[in-house]
Amino acid sequence: MKNSRPKSENTMNRVITLAAALLLGMLALVPYAIAQSYTFTPLSDPAGQPTIATGINNIGQVVGYYGAGATWSGFIYNKGVFSTLDYPGVTASGYTEPWGINDKGQVVGIYNLTSHGPDGTYGYIYSGGIFTTINFPESTFTFAYGINDRGQIVGFNGEYSFIYSGGVFTTLDDPSVTAGMFTVATGINDRGQVVGYYQDTELSPYVPSSYGFIYNKGVFSTLDYPSSPITFLDGINDLGQIVGVNTTGSFIANPVATPVPEPSTILLLGSGLVGLVGWRWRRK
Repeated sequence: MKNSRPKSENTMNRVITLAAALLLGMLALVPYAIAQSYTFTPLSDPAGQPTIATGINNIGQVVGYYGAGATWSGFIYNKGVFSTLDYPGVTASGYTEPWGINDKGQVVGIYNLTSHGPDGTYGYIYSGGIFTTINFPESTFTFAYGINDRGQIVGFNGEYSFIYSGGVFTTLDDPSVTAGMFTVATGINDRGQVVGYYQDTELSPYVPSSYGFIYNKGVFSTLDYPSSPITFLDGINDLGQIVGVNTTGSFIANPVATPVPEPSTILLLGSGLVGLVGWRWRRK
């Protein structure tokens, strides 16, 4: 049986369908707007000592370490105030380095009781006032660098980066790394986004260049401090704020949102489009 509707009616239906599809397509773009740029703010210990910021949580609390020479102490920075956090029993020749903090106040990092060498350096989690050691199986040292509110921890064992979750270690390496170099995962947020750095070609003998990376849903993307040959990304929170270090000191990278039309604006545009089609149809 042939379609009894007029040809003009079929044309109108196709136009309305096209307008609706266009509206849906514009709406689909809204949740996927990605920040492309950052503003940077220096962060320094008020005593003037060298300061390395390593982690940040969603409250804006920052952890890291500061000191001079062979003496380094951990710190928590909260609302403009620095507080010391050191692993119990660390001697003057050892060190404590907090590297990550989640919204529960749990801190992960590394410590060495007696030396500054890698051997004998272990990861730890600090929770409820108690330090617990983390060690990658069959490794002489383990660095625990970041933790999210789900208890997932990222780190490095000298050969591989890893995500540690539920008692299981899973390795993680940037595909841009060349032979002989490595990837270091340093921070993870509740969305599962991981930041860190990878080393590639050497700037000079024994001084490799380092590039920051963001790992999100299986994809690695590079993020470098402007005009710096070395960038270390050390922590990321759920707002997308990142802390790190370059050749001149520490920084906080804040995402700058790309302007995107509000959903209401797009709905108004789409409704107007459909209305215009209907008006022109009635004019025929």
